Amino acid sequence: MKEFKLFLKQGVLFLLPLIAFFGFCEYKFSTFKNLYNRKQEIFLSKADEIETLVLGSSHAAYGIDPDYIKGVAFNMSNVSQDLILDEFLLSKYIDRLPKLKNIVISVSYFSFRTGLCQGMEGWRCYSYQRYFGFPYKPGSLKPYVYFSLYSLTDHKKFIPHIKKKFHTNLFPELQDNGFLKKSSDLKHVDIRSAQKRLRLHDNDGKTNENILRNQKVMPEKLQQIINMAEARNIRVIITILPTVPEYYKNKLPQVAEKNSEILKNVMKGCKKCSLLDLEKNKDFTLKDFWDADHLNLYGAEKASKLIDAYIKSLNEKTAN
Repeated sequence: MKEFKLFLKQGVLFLLPLIAFFGFCEYKFSTFKNLYNRKQEIFLSKADEIETLVLGSSHAAYGIDPDYIKGVAFNMSNVSQDLILDEFLLSKYIDRLPKLKNIVISVSYFSFRTGLCQGMEGWRCYSYQRYFGFPYKPGSLKPYVYFSLYSLTDHKKFIPHIKKKFHTNLFPELQDNGFLKKSSDLKHVDIRSAQKRLRLHDNDGKTNENILRNQKVMPEKLQQIINMAEARNIRVIITILPTVPEYYKNKLPQVAEKNSEILKNVMKGCKKCSLLDLEKNKDFTLKDFWDADHLNLYGAEKASKLIDAYIKSLNEKTAN
């Protein structure tokens, strides 16, 4: 019995420094500026003045720069953000946006087939739960991720974090308008690399059951966004952003056709929504992309100016 007590005491003495160290790290990680808490912080500081709100996935996050949209605009889209999260964020904050006139929402090849919390980036849903109050149920991910920021950290960068005394901005490319600034450009893209991106989107967390569920739920969420906006006399612009030809020419035809059908049905009877399809726009070259389906800052400038011109044309039609 004495030996057991001694063993227990030694074990506690051994564990206490480790518990203290990781407890300290958890606290320090909570002070990091990341893609979620920083974007929320900026958004809330500007909410009273925002006239145009951008929603969507990384295509919009990297592809729409609010600086080129007239008035006060903010990009609330994010990496892999799906329509469920778009609807959740809008419903959470719409009553805090008294000047909101336009919602620009990007939809993509995978928008009606995949959900973030089901796929390989499902860990991101914990950030929406932590920072935005999204009602996320853990599912198959390891449960410690639910309460541990350390577990969400790239462990290869752990030592550099310590060397910087935990003064770390995890997403320095995030601008004060919510835009993610990517300066690199494509030197070359081939069919194989474009197809790899497409198959990634085709296979990310998808089973027939998930696809069927998403093809029902995602259009419903888009419809709810439109309904929320129309109830407040806010215009909704659904946009499809540019991709390289090697990407859009190699889409699965049945998926592309289903997406078109869904969009047509959602927009049927819609009074204040419209579609701006830029996917095959010939003004975009390889210099405007950083991969097969994401614009860089030069492409984002072009796309944003086209969106701004489109909003202006809608305003002129309304005035007449």
